[in-house]
Amino acid sequence: MKGYPPVILIETWLNLATNRNPELHHIKLSIREAINNFFGSMELAELYLEQIQKNKVEDYSV
Repeated sequence: MKGYPPVILIETWLNLATNRNPELHHIKLSIREAINNFFGSMELAELYLEQIQKNKVEDYSV
């Protein structure tokens, strides 16, 4: 979609933001800020990805 980062980047952000590896602690804040800037919350970013995936499946099944 126009105005949003590429899907692969959003997936990466969400994976890093929820990763429990303590070595990634220093980047989690900036990633969460980026997600919040684009989507408002991590939950909305996850819903956006779910909708994108759903649309891909529907496109292939038509």
